[in-house]
Amino acid sequence: MSDAVFDTDLQARSLVEASAGTGKTYALAGLFARAVIVDRLRVPQVLAVTYTVAATQELRERVRLRLRQAVELADGWQEGDPETHAGDAAETAMLRRLLHQALAAEPRESLPALRQRLARALREMDLAAIATIHGFCQRVLREHAMDTRQPLLASQLETANAPARERLAADLWRAFSRDAEGADFLHRQFGRVADLARALRDLLAPEPLLPPLPQALTDPRPALTQAWRQVCEAFAAHGEPACESVGRAIADAVLKANEYKADHVVSLWDWLRAVADSPDPPPAVHPKLHKYLPAALEKGTLKAKAGKTPQSPLFATFEPVIDAMAAVERWREARDLQQLHRLRADALGRERARKQAFNVRDYDDLIGELHAAVADQRASGDLIAALRQQFPCVLVDEFQDTDARQWDIFARLFGQGGLVLVGDPKQAIYRFRGGDVNTYVVAAQTAQQGAALDRNFRSRPRVIRAVNLLFAHAPPGALGEGIDFLPTQAGGNATDADFLLDGQAAPALHFHSVPPADNGKEYTKPVSVRMAADLCAYAILQRLQQASAGSALLKDRLSKALRPLQPRDFAVLVRDHRQAAAVRHALSLRGVPAVASGRESLYQSEQAQELLTLLLALRAPGDDRRLRAALATPLLGWDAARIAALDEAGERLRQWQQSLVAWRARWERHGPQAMLAEVLAANAERLLGQAGGERRLTNYLQLGELMQSAAGRNLGTQGQLDALRHAIAHADGEDEAQQPRLESDAGRVQILTLHKSKGLEFPLVYLPFVGIGRQERVAGLAMYTDASGQRVRQWPTTQTFADAPAWADARQAHLDEESAEDMRLLYVGLTRASQALWLCGGPLSQHRNASLHRLLQGASPAPEMQQALGGIAVLSTGLPPAGSPGRLPAAPAQAVPAPRPALRRLYRDWWIHSFSQLHKQQSHGASALVEARPADDEAPLATALPRPRQFGGSRFGNTLHHALERVDFAAWRGHGGDWPPPAQTQPLVDALNSQGYPEKLHEAGIRELTPLIARTLNAPLPEGVSLCELPPQARIAELEFHLALRGATTQAFVELLHRYGVAGDRQDFGVWTQLAGLLNGKIDLTYRHAGRVYVLDYKSNDLPSYDPAALAQTMASSEYDLQALLYTLAVHRWMQLRLGKGYDYERDFGGVRYLFCRGLDDADPARGVFVPQFPRALIEAADALLVPPLESAA
Repeated sequence: MSDAVFDTDLQARSLVEASAGTGKTYALAGLFARAVIVDRLRVPQVLAVTYTVAATQELRERVRLRLRQAVELADGWQEGDPETHAGDAAETAMLRRLLHQALAAEPRESLPALRQRLARALREMDLAAIATIHGFCQRVLREHAMDTRQPLLASQLETANAPARERLAADLWRAFSRDAEGADFLHRQFGRVADLARALRDLLAPEPLLPPLPQALTDPRPALTQAWRQVCEAFAAHGEPACESVGRAIADAVLKANEYKADHVVSLWDWLRAVADSPDPPPAVHPKLHKYLPAALEKGTLKAKAGKTPQSPLFATFEPVIDAMAAVERWREARDLQQLHRLRADALGRERARKQAFNVRDYDDLIGELHAAVADQRASGDLIAALRQQFPCVLVDEFQDTDARQWDIFARLFGQGGLVLVGDPKQAIYRFRGGDVNTYVVAAQTAQQGAALDRNFRSRPRVIRAVNLLFAHAPPGALGEGIDFLPTQAGGNATDADFLLDGQAAPALHFHSVPPADNGKEYTKPVSVRMAADLCAYAILQRLQQASAGSALLKDRLSKALRPLQPRDFAVLVRDHRQAAAVRHALSLRGVPAVASGRESLYQSEQAQELLTLLLALRAPGDDRRLRAALATPLLGWDAARIAALDEAGERLRQWQQSLVAWRARWERHGPQAMLAEVLAANAERLLGQAGGERRLTNYLQLGELMQSAAGRNLGTQGQLDALRHAIAHADGEDEAQQPRLESDAGRVQILTLHKSKGLEFPLVYLPFVGIGRQERVAGLAMYTDASGQRVRQWPTTQTFADAPAWADARQAHLDEESAEDMRLLYVGLTRASQALWLCGGPLSQHRNASLHRLLQGASPAPEMQQALGGIAVLSTGLPPAGSPGRLPAAPAQAVPAPRPALRRLYRDWWIHSFSQLHKQQSHGASALVEARPADDEAPLATALPRPRQFGGSRFGNTLHHALERVDFAAWRGHGGDWPPPAQTQPLVDALNSQGYPEKLHEAGIRELTPLIARTLNAPLPEGVSLCELPPQARIAELEFHLALRGATTQAFVELLHRYGVAGDRQDFGVWTQLAGLLNGKIDLTYRHAGRVYVLDYKSNDLPSYDPAALAQTMASSEYDLQALLYTLAVHRWMQLRLGKGYDYERDFGGVRYLFCRGLDDADPARGVFVPQFPRALIEAADALLVPPLESAA
């Protein structure tokens, strides 16, 4: 491994092949450290590109650790220290050698300068350019937007493509169904919109589509019509005689009996009689028509009866029809190909337009746009020069999983220098995602071959030897053209004694062969999957039983001591979700805990439907049917008898409806996650007691988190419900956010796909399904590398078109590449194990197509291979044991620590309340069709006076408030007219600007505001003063308050309000059943006059009348009386804090004044002024009910 770190040329295009388990990440981190330490590059100057986000995080931490170790070594370094030091660990030895090279390199660098440079490098690690290929492309497009011709507005990245493809498929279906030919093409080739959506993934791929678009076609249908008419005419004239002559020839044994039969003649002439009356050709000819061509009849005549062949002018008309019909079929196929290319072009155009319209792009677009930029030789020069200067050293990890476009980007950007490619073509298994191993093979021919990583640090020596022996017997090219198997040797501290069975080193490989079926045929696929799963589960159970008896011991990675095997030491690798479900079921029957992960969507699970059922019930708590449906789900767990009993238990039904109301309130106030946590807490014990209960619980919790994110987008409960429905309808297993997370994997067998296992390692790996093959078929387009080395996709056709191979050749090329990838996938599975492997083979379904069969060159290891494996492999045979499977004893329960006691009460319904929010809470039972009355200052009434639209509503109300906060009250004393006093125009202009009024409306706005402000400030108040007479120090504008609430019930608060005639129309506060948290607000004006404090609120409502009765009605209908009470309570509490025990409510608080500015009149002081009256008893009762005592509040 260290050879690759030191010998790889970082100034040239170099290739390092890293076999599985050989420490590729270690070598990459070493190469990165070498570029910084020896080549003296800054950390941001080294670009490292890898395949997954998890891999970038791991590499970043590895590099950070290496640099930290280098800093520590450099701090302790003394002049003259040697390059090596006895007893150094591998990492330390590597870094010591790098430091020695750095100090010896020219120009010489002093030790203090090296220490300073390394310390800076460690600080710069957060700036390290370690990213995925998509992250790198996104960064280049962002940082070099001008050179890559990017739009000024950054695009949003679209991670899930399935919903977009479904919408695109629906649009295409509508567009192509406008004409009969297009509709016929869609129905014949795709069948349904959903099938078209699935096909679009391949159709929209960047590879060329073969056969190419056919050019102008000659329609052969007129020729067919002409030929058919000749048949009709000949049949009318000679049909019956011809039939009789053929019949006689058959009866006289003139024609060969095995080719010509009387019933065939009857069938053909019945068909001719049925269709010959129509001048239009039939859709297809009779299947026996070709036998009655003159040449065919001559050939079908017995030699002994030569010269007696039936003759008729009718027979001569058949051949032109058959030829014309074949020409029409070829023409239709060519037309279909034209339609396909038109469909693809239309789809690409629509998708491009959609992305431009919504300013989004997906991962493929990132690569495509950067590739287009670097491929444009006229404009890419500056970009290439900038990136080469920015990144003198580039490390590309997992290079075998790149494609032609990605490689072209790196090749063009970084040329022949400073580009290190690291990968393993034997692990190229992402062909279905676009990975192209041929790109690796081609690029390898242009790069210097660095030291290969061929020392395995993962596995026991005998496991390494077993894998080497298996692939040593593989047929040439089994891994793919140009890919050879590279044997590895043991390179770590692992020994064969790390895994013991009965005190001896355990075999590396256990191969179980299924015996042939009684009928001698291979087993069907369902039987094969079930059998392999049972055998695998039985084998795991046996090992765990041996571990319980102390005869199966494994060296622990942390303690280095031998310990019994545990379920978590096993991994079962599968191809798909069905196989995972089968083996998990088999393990659960045997009491073996297991956890599975795959690529299915969480929204495809039963738990998503159950959650939807619950939410529908919560949306309508009074709907008895929805309640019963929710109770019947496994989530709530009621059986039919209990649900039926609700008919007789009315009180129980009401209790459940109340529970739904409480859960709905929790949902509305705190979101779906909090509600679901409460439901699960009540049902967790029952759920966890069921088989798969932990999986169910994990799915519920993850669904709650996903729904909570929807709630964070300000969606109401109905919007969240709709979002869940949409997610279920458009579930996408490719979207990582939708993939179920693992439940707790402590002590569990891991079940995961072979693709997902890449990069991981497990002590014991079981591969039960590698002996099951797949049918040799191509679903949709064939994908292969053509003779020029370019990957293409080809549409199936019966005829061969120009510039495209025959479909049979394309199909075979596709199958050959797929077969090679299956072998590479088997290699990945075999190299995941550190201690032992278990395989299953035999006459399973399609076993001859399985990669295991090709590797072994048979259903089981051949005798020569068995001899080569010797004692490191064990072979067994047999069917799964009959009868009820044995079970693994339950693990002893571990002591659960005592829960920590809560030292203070946490309010679950804590909220920040205000008058506006309280007012908006609709009472239960109120009609949903009646819109809630707004509580703002411009609440409209049906009989409001006409007014310019721009100077009404809450916008103008806010403008008036803004102006009243900032004008000089004294300057308006006695002012009249429609223009402000001197020096008072600017506050009004500022007020208009604050609400976005354009300058052209300023003059009209000032004339609208001026009389309102003048009347408001000069209106005589009940206490004998006007606002313009109050000095600035006697008033506070916009007094803000925050009152801690003690958690009173809203019912108690409503009862208190009604007792004193406040908010008489309100019965409750909707879903809020408790007032806990904070009550906040702002009071328009608080002022002091004659030793008393007053509260004043401006209102700009347009009312038909401003007499006391009309004002009282407005106060009640808009619940301004409740607002006044809350303001009074806030000022009451404030004055208590300021004045202490000397405060007296009736003496020190003057009351509340509501000024309806549009109705104020100097001639009628009572007009437009409303004064609510709140007795001391009400204020003190509200204070005691809503807010804690002053001592606890402080």
